[in-house]
Amino acid sequence: MDIEDRDFKIGLLKEFWNRRNKKLVPPSDNGIGIKKQKFLVFYNLIAKSLGEPYTLSNMKAFEQGPVYYDIYSYVKNTDVYLEKVLVEKQTYSDDIINAALTLAESESYESLSKITHSLDLWKNNFDNEYNERIINEHFEYDNNNISIEDVTDRDDNIVKILYDYNLYIYNNYDLEKIQNKIYALEKEHKELIMQIISGRNHHLHNLFEELSKMDT
Repeated sequence: MDIEDRDFKIGLLKEFWNRRNKKLVPPSDNGIGIKKQKFLVFYNLIAKSLGEPYTLSNMKAFEQGPVYYDIYSYVKNTDVYLEKVLVEKQTYSDDIINAALTLAESESYESLSKITHSLDLWKNNFDNEYNERIINEHFEYDNNNISIEDVTDRDDNIVKILYDYNLYIYNNYDLEKIQNKIYALEKEHKELIMQIISGRNHHLHNLFEELSKMDT
């Protein structure tokens, strides 16, 4: 069911901001605005593919991928601003939120944009020449619209795969940022792995250090 509800999207942004792993997506993250938009895009595309309520209203094909233009200010501005916005209570799928959030947290914003660039709904609507005119001449955003008819079966299959994979990661692994890289650590072994990396388990840490020095 496609719903045209701005509160639905703003409520999702609030879910992203409140549920995100702050170590993986800190407020200072240069790509946080893109990650917010991609979280929205993936949530709604996954929801559509699974027959859950979703919205594609005011989605447009921009250079960095699909964008919900009507709530751009809520994505671009500070999150203190977002936290103060009141919206009607919305109902969302926890599984879809967890999968979309895991995807947004674990991938760089460049990688997230590349994933959306692989979707037909973006490829068939992005007009680079028009995009350049918008940037240089500040034209109105009256082109590059994306509608439900633009979402192909191929798009549905891609987002279903992303959903299954990232929900599996969420249920079985914890994401940790180690030396500026994000790793998925098995929940049952996470504590031991963190002990090794941090040096709290001296014997295994020394072994880990020695192995890391060895040529592969």
